[in-house]
Amino acid sequence: MPTQVSNILLLSPRKGFSPAFALPAVLIVATVMLVVLLSAVQSSVSTNQSVGTQYVQKLAKTAADSGIAMAKWCYQNNGSVVTWTNQRLLKPNTDCTGADLFNCPTSSTNAACYVLTSTGYRTKFTVGVIYNGTTPSDFDTVGIVEELRKTSQAPVNRITYSTKTNLGVPAGTYTTY
Repeated sequence: MPTQVSNILLLSPRKGFSPAFALPAVLIVATVMLVVLLSAVQSSVSTNQSVGTQYVQKLAKTAADSGIAMAKWCYQNNGSVVTWTNQRLLKPNTDCTGADLFNCPTSSTNAACYVLTSTGYRTKFTVGVIYNGTTPSDFDTVGIVEELRKTSQAPVNRITYSTKTNLGVPAGTYTTY
């Protein structure tokens, strides 16, 4: 019998330690881990949204840069004369006078109507003229990004980037302000 008593004493919990202590500890650790995980997910979503916004803004700036390049080309190849007007803007589907080469309605899916057509986005530009009195002084360029609905490719959001470029800047360079 003395051996049975000693075995029972060996199996009993240590002094100050309760067998039910593991459950609260696991719950506390799980709660802390959940909070850390939720913070990581929130940070990841925020970063993804920020990168997406930067991408769209870059697309709009690139579209505006394409408009500036076309305006510079038209200006220099027409004897340094502005051949388009604010009523007939330069666009991807126009010639240097602002006349439409082909029709581009809002619902057009013709790639020639845009600078870039990709999954989820399409970009285009408009270039107008800013006058100093009666003399043209600057190009007024707007890069436009249309975010498209995945199912129908219909525009659901429009982002623009506007810039002004001086006419006196040589080809291959431009100044925006």
